[in-house]
Amino acid sequence: MEGTAEMKDFTLGTMYWLNPNYGPEEFARDCRRMAENGYSLIRLIVWWELVEEKKGRYDFSFVDSFLAEAERAQLKVMITIGFYPPFWLTCELDAAGKNDPGRYPSLQREEVRRPLARLIEALVTRCRNSPALAYWNIWNEPTLNMTKSRPVLEAFAAWLKRKYPTFEQLRQGWRGEYPVLSLLLPESLEELNAEWLETAFRLGSRGRTSAIEYDFLLFAPELLADEMRWLCEEVRRYDAIHPTHANLHSVNGNPAPAGRDFRRAAGIPDSISCSIHQSNDNMSTLGLRERRSFYLCGIDRTWSWRKGGDAMVGELQAGTTDVHVRQYTPTPETITAELWLAYAAGLHGVIHWEFQGWRSGTFELGEFGLRAPADGGATPRSEAVEEFARTFARNRELLLPAERPAAEIAILDSYRNGVCEYLQQQDHRNVPGLGMNYCNAVLGCYRALREANFAVEFVSEEEIANGILPRYRALYLPGTVLLTPETGTRIAEFVRQGGAVWADGRCGWLDEHLFIRQEIPGQGLQRVFGVRERDYRAEPEEVRAETAAGSVIAGRRMRQDFSLLPGEGARTYARYADGAVAAVEKKCGRGRARLWGIELSRRLRDLFDPAGEGEIAGFARDCGIRPEIELPFGVIGRVLVREQGKVAVLSSLVERSLSVPLPEPWRNARLLEGGAPAGGEITLEPGATRLLVLTKRLRKQP
Repeated sequence: MEGTAEMKDFTLGTMYWLNPNYGPEEFARDCRRMAENGYSLIRLIVWWELVEEKKGRYDFSFVDSFLAEAERAQLKVMITIGFYPPFWLTCELDAAGKNDPGRYPSLQREEVRRPLARLIEALVTRCRNSPALAYWNIWNEPTLNMTKSRPVLEAFAAWLKRKYPTFEQLRQGWRGEYPVLSLLLPESLEELNAEWLETAFRLGSRGRTSAIEYDFLLFAPELLADEMRWLCEEVRRYDAIHPTHANLHSVNGNPAPAGRDFRRAAGIPDSISCSIHQSNDNMSTLGLRERRSFYLCGIDRTWSWRKGGDAMVGELQAGTTDVHVRQYTPTPETITAELWLAYAAGLHGVIHWEFQGWRSGTFELGEFGLRAPADGGATPRSEAVEEFARTFARNRELLLPAERPAAEIAILDSYRNGVCEYLQQQDHRNVPGLGMNYCNAVLGCYRALREANFAVEFVSEEEIANGILPRYRALYLPGTVLLTPETGTRIAEFVRQGGAVWADGRCGWLDEHLFIRQEIPGQGLQRVFGVRERDYRAEPEEVRAETAAGSVIAGRRMRQDFSLLPGEGARTYARYADGAVAAVEKKCGRGRARLWGIELSRRLRDLFDPAGEGEIAGFARDCGIRPEIELPFGVIGRVLVREQGKVAVLSSLVERSLSVPLPEPWRNARLLEGGAPAGGEITLEPGATRLLVLTKRLRKQP
């Protein structure tokens, strides 16, 4: 059931808390309201702890009641299997000493899988014939239980022996150049078993388990993939018709703490979606520009994990919270912009969190409600959703055929760099935000390109190893401190064959075991850039360097100095105030490469700096790549292509009214709501979004 690149219907959905105390009257009322508000898909979570309060005794009556009312209202339903274990199972696990801590129980335990399989059979066979059913969401925000239990360690031992077929390979990987000479190592591969690993993890402190922990975090996504695959197979055992789904969360965060490699996880169910809550996920300041950039990065990442397959925004904050990191309420303009930008990113829908909050507790206080929590009355936000639904319905035949074109720019989105920085954070808990350095560098690089209206896709190391790079013209490596030998080899080949690579932030100085291998930049990139690291040091203030063209570029407090390698053809692109080389550029084969020794991308994560953003976007221009649409800073433009022409979605990033001059030929476009831009300009109110439609002019027949 793998999704295709065809543009599907754009689905407007909402989360709905399934109240077990409601009956047909309340469900009918809420279904009517959701349909009137423009929603066509309702996402439910069926909590295991509610439907099997007594072992082996299921009560799906309130689920049946809702499905019947949804069918009457002509709504489709996504059922999420909410497998927080019921109390009776928690007691059984606890008595057996197998009650693993964590958000979800470990699905590696048969004591959990067996009763969960029975629940899935009962739920799926009960609901599969409902005309309202559309999807099975196998897991709400997949999060691996990282407990190192015996079955997990047995699987890990087998994985290690596949990765290191000989003891010498294991020794080189784990001891290599490690500074702690007494680093833990078994005496042989035969000794490398679950028992030895349990002792090593439990007692091997003071850095001695770092290499083992690194490998465990590379193994963890395979474990999560096994669990997701098992859930999909259990559902498909009883329902081969309805597609499986999973909604991923913390899509702009470090995935390593949850053992979740997004690209790997995204390929398992038939479709995916992403959760984005500005109040909890975005740790940056909450100015409009930062919020919009954060959202855009999340949806482009989600699209990239499926590369045009079936993907949506699956849990998007639509109401107020005051108990998360930020007190935040999306404005009606933000609600509208997020819907149109999801469409423009090539996604197939948006599911809001949530329609109406009816419950309260210390964990979530009826948060995120689109409608008024007391009586379900309309709010300015719900009215914005309703208006979007009406507008899309009126223009459906025009909008749906338009497709997202292929991007010429890729950003490396590296799970391994997340692992490296997560381990550093674990060992340096007094350093705030250390584990997010790479994630923030990616966000900063993306922001610079997106605010200049360049189309961007994300790629993983595995995709690079499988040969994806030739489909792009430029690759960005923001803050990529760690590279595998294979990734380095593929990047060097990409540049020699005519590709372009841009990098910053001490690129490639570590290998996959966090070791330094003879040269910096490593893994073959020293020859690609034509330099070696001369020095790396901290500065008391932000680092600044001036390009040969006279632009002053700022980075964070760390600086890397370079020496040009003789005979390699690199030239100095920028210098520090003391004359040291800060950036270099080189023609390599048919391609080109530029390397910065300052942490430019990470600084731009939540800072608008025209010079810094211009440097990153300027490299793409230097490579002959053009933006989707030429617009002034402060306006995001996304363009979709259809047989009869193009559709452009323009959205303001600033808190003031803007008069936006349109480039040729967009001055001949019409506004979606009707009429033509006056004088070749459109007006965007603060945070507002407008659509332009450009139709091809047919040549007259002679």
